[in-house]
Formats: sequence, structure tokens, C-alpha cells
Amino acid sequence: MKGLVSVALREFIERRSVAVAALAAALLPIILPFIPGITNWPAGDIRGSMAWVMSLGLSWVLAVFFGAGIIGSDLSAGRIGFYLTRPISAPAIWLGKVMATYVIVVGCEILVLLPAIIIPGSESYFTGVFDGPWFLSMGFDGPWWFMGGLLFAVPLFLILAAHALGIMFRARSLWFFLDLAAFFAVAWLYLSHTVKFMNASYVVFVTSSILFAVMFIVALLFAGGTQIAFGRADIKRGHRMLSLSLWAIMGLSTLAFVGYSTWFFAVTPDDLVEIRGVEAGPVGDWISVRGSNAGRLNYQTSYLYNLSNGEYFDKTASMNTSFSSNRNVAAWCAETGPNLFQIEYADFSSGQLQRHETKLVFSIFPETKISPEGRNILVQEGDSLSIFELESGRLLTAAVLPEYSRLHKVVFTAEDVVLAFVSSWQESNSNMRSLDIYQLSTDGLNQVGALGEVGWSAVVMVAPDASRVFLAHRMDSGLVTRSMHELPTGRVQISFPAPDTYGPLMFFRDGRFVQAKFVNGVAWLECESAADAEPVSINLGMGERVAIGGQLHDGRVVVGIGSSWELATMKSYVVDLESGDVIFVDGALRPAIFQHHFFDTLPSPAASTLFIDENKALVRWDPETGKVSRILGGVDKD
Repeated sequence: MKGLVSVALREFIERRSVAVAALAAALLPIILPFIPGITNWPAGDIRGSMAWVMSLGLSWVLAVFFGAGIIGSDLSAGRIGFYLTRPISAPAIWLGKVMATYVIVVGCEILVLLPAIIIPGSESYFTGVFDGPWFLSMGFDGPWWFMGGLLFAVPLFLILAAHALGIMFRARSLWFFLDLAAFFAVAWLYLSHTVKFMNASYVVFVTSSILFAVMFIVALLFAGGTQIAFGRADIKRGHRMLSLSLWAIMGLSTLAFVGYSTWFFAVTPDDLVEIRGVEAGPVGDWISVRGSNAGRLNYQTSYLYNLSNGEYFDKTASMNTSFSSNRNVAAWCAETGPNLFQIEYADFSSGQLQRHETKLVFSIFPETKISPEGRNILVQEGDSLSIFELESGRLLTAAVLPEYSRLHKVVFTAEDVVLAFVSSWQESNSNMRSLDIYQLSTDGLNQVGALGEVGWSAVVMVAPDASRVFLAHRMDSGLVTRSMHELPTGRVQISFPAPDTYGPLMFFRDGRFVQAKFVNGVAWLECESAADAEPVSINLGMGERVAIGGQLHDGRVVVGIGSSWELATMKSYVVDLESGDVIFVDGALRPAIFQHHFFDTLPSPAASTLFIDENKALVRWDPETGKVSRILGGVDKD
């Protein structure tokens, strides 16, 4: 320890004059705001931003300059023998020089930053609230770990890397070409795998990058000590020892990283721990399920999964799956690169499970909806609507929505005909909008009906046969109105009373609807009757939240009731709308496929038997036996 301190003090004394340069750099941000014509930005912001630039710029330049000569200059000048002939160990020599250089570089950073921090007016910049030029704010108001890396980790890395490069250049050995080959091999292996993490999980990408950077610093630190310990005053031998130890450590670290990456992405539905979302079409046994995986830092994957035989198809992490209503076709949008989104689909009708990539690629994530037979797909990109052939990618028709409008809902009425519900801003009343019905076809976009004036938060639901539409919205007065309209004209059929007491609504496959309502803390299920008879109301018991989960083969309705949307408060039931019987399924279960208020598409009877339990597992309720069995998730394998 005594030898290490003596080496560090000697190194520190030799380089103490650099403090003068740091003090000069600290003065520049202070006087810059007072120079006429420099800028119109606030003086405090300019002072703070320039302090960051000067601090990091000076420290990084010093780190490279001092690091390149920390040992190399002594070897070239023959001064290294002064240390080697003393009773000082090689690690003490190496660590003493590194510590002194690092303290000098970080000390210069602090000297440059300190005046700008102390002087009033710059504190907003250092607390992340910056109102200065954009080219000075980039990267300097990030999270603490990022700022800490810039201030403390980068200088250490530059010192060690500059030392290694300096030895390699000074040695003038053929080993330099081996160093280049090893560097490019490590870089290629690391980058080719870290790109996968970048697209899959931000948390994993940042964590793995930090760990890899730490290993690089450790390898450089160890290699520098090895060079002095075994190379002594012979620079060529020292170069060989440095290279052998550096690339041995980095090679093993890279191989470990590649192995971890391979294991990380080798996931199946059995690895799901927590189910985050379930989607299903109106027919068939296929569902789309998404969840986080065991031991993978919240990494989420999405699958198409067959409830009847357990067959699955990896969709990576894409969701928002669109299922056709009359054919076993599912389409989704997958991220294939930075700002690149490609539509993919799977056709299950042939009995072969295959992934099909289309020619449809977009720069922003589009909203999609597949046609009833699964041959065409509607794409909303910004304010434009387009219908494409799914297999060929051929454009059938396209149109731009009216200016200052908002798209609430789209629904196919034929393979190449779409109804679009669009609200437009009214100049006379900015709080209300005119909700109109447009038809998009090969003839273009034409208005075919209107639903009247609505508030901004209007909700639109269309019956499966597109014969009528349900509308709920908040008026300018704050009153919530709910009504049923015929399509495509928009004429009012039903105006619902007591709107504030109603909950979610769902259309049956036969076109009727069922909705929840609340009276004095009691939840009721109200079902539309056939032949214009009075609605049927069924008492569900005490509850403040109702989740309608779908309709079984025999017509019974699945509901979840609780005081909140938390699973611990939910209980699930099956309601027979004909007899009024309410059958208890299980406690702490919630229908797997539901929306808080309204269904966009009624799930298939098979998917309507799915629930999420208190362990976030996907379970199935058997209508015949009443038993609940786990399908996916809920088992932590960490």
C-alpha cells in the first residue's frame, strides 16, 4: 500500500499543472453570457450547458492524452526502470499511476463544473429543466446512471483504452494485427446480439450494455497490470502479455454474452410467467397471448396459441392482432427494424401453421383491421385509410380523412367496403364534434350518414352484422348519453335512460346486446329481448365493476364482478340469460378477454372460457365439469 501511494503521489505532482487549464476552462462558461451578440438564451442556461461541454471535453481529451503515456512514455524513455528497481510490486506501480491519472481527470471535471453550479441561475440546467439551445441539451439531462457514466466511467475507460492502444502502437509488433482481428471479432459478436436486445427490451439492452462495459474496463485494468508484471521493461513482451490477457478475458466475456443471448431468446409459451394480454377472434380455437418470461427482466413475447392442441406460433412481442370473422386468418404488425413495421399474417384454414410476410411496410406503427374473409386488410396510417390485398400487397383503395378530424371506429361491411366513424371539429363549439359516417370503397371516401354532435371522448360499437351502432359520449354539460342508431344512416333507434348508472355493453352474435348497470351498489345485467319485448334484467349482487367476458356455445354470458379491476376483488360468474341463473365460477378470477367498458370484437366461445387468476396465469373453466385448469403462466421459474 505504501508503494502504491508513493507512485500515485509522484504521478499526481508531475501532472498538477493541468489544473491551470481546468481553471481557464471554468472561466469561459462564466464570461460567455456577457459577450455581446453571443446568444439570446438565458445566461444561466448558457453557463450550465457550456460548463458541461467544457468539463466533458477537457476531461476526455486529458484522459486520452495521459492514458496513452501513463506507461508507454516511461517505456520509450527508459524511465520505467526507476520504478522496477524499487521495492514496489508491479500491481502497485500500475494501480498507483492509474489512480493518480483518474483523480486528476475527474478533478478537472469538477473544477470546470463547480463555478457554474455555484453561481445562481444555472441550477435549472443541472436539475434537468433546460431551456437552452437544443444542440447543447442533447444527452446532458438524462438519468443519473447515464450522467454518472459520462462523468466517471468514460474517463476511466479512455485512460485504460488509450494506454492499451499506446502500447500496441509503440511496440511495432505483428501482434497488432492480431489485436485488430480480436477486436473486430469481439465487436461483431457483441453488436450482432445486442441489436436483438435493443429491439426486444430496453431494460435488458441497457443492463447488458453496462455489464459489458464494466467487463471491458476490468479486462483493460487487468491487462495493464499483467503487462508490467510479466513484460517489465521489454515493451514487445509487455505487448504480448497485454494482448493475451485482454482478449482472453474479453473473448470469454463475449462468449458468455452470446450464450446468454441465445438462452434469453429461446423462449416458448411454457416460459411465460405473467400473462399481460389475450386477444381472440369470433370463431375458432386460436388466440393471441402476450406475457413476460421467467428470468428475463420483464422481457415480453407474444404468441398465436391453439387452445385445442397447444400448438403455437411465435409473434415476438407484437400485439393488436386482427382476426377475420368468417375464416381462420390472423394479421398483426411486427417491428422489423428501427421505425420499420411490417404486416404479417397466418392462415389456419389449410391446417398448416405458417408465417407469411407481406410487402406492406410502414415507418410508423399502423392500426389494422382484417376483412371478414381475411383476404384484405385496412391500414390507418396517420390521417389516411387504405385497403390492401393481404397476400399480394396490392392497393385497392385509399383516402385521406377530413382535416381536423378524429377516427373513432372502422368496420368492414364487405371484403372491400369499410364504414368509418369520423368526428370533425366544430368552429362554433370547440368542446363538441360532429360525428359522421363515411364509406370507403373502390369509389373513394363518401359520407353516408351522421350520428350528430358528440363530445371528444365518444365511444362507438358496431353490431356484428353492421346493421346498427351503439354510441356513448359526454355532452358539453357533462351529461353522459347512450343511444343505438341504425346503419348506415345513423337514425336513432333507442335512447337509454339513466346513463350514469350503466357499465359495459356487448353485442351478441345474433345482433342483440347485453349491458351492465348499477343501482344502489348492486350490479345488474340487462339483456335485449327478441321481438321488441321488454329487456331482461338479472341481479348480479354487490359490485362496482363488471367485466363482460364473452358468450359460451350455449349462449350463457361470462362476467366478472368486483369492487375494482384488481384481481383480488374480482369474482367470476356465468349467467344464463334465459333462466336468470347465475353460476359461480371461482374467486380471484377475471375474464381474460374484456375491456373496461366496451367490446370491439366478441371473442369465440372457446376463448370466452378463459380467465386470469391471482397469479396472472391464463386458466380455462370447463362448462361441463366446472373445473378450472391452468394453461399458461403463473409459475415463476426464477
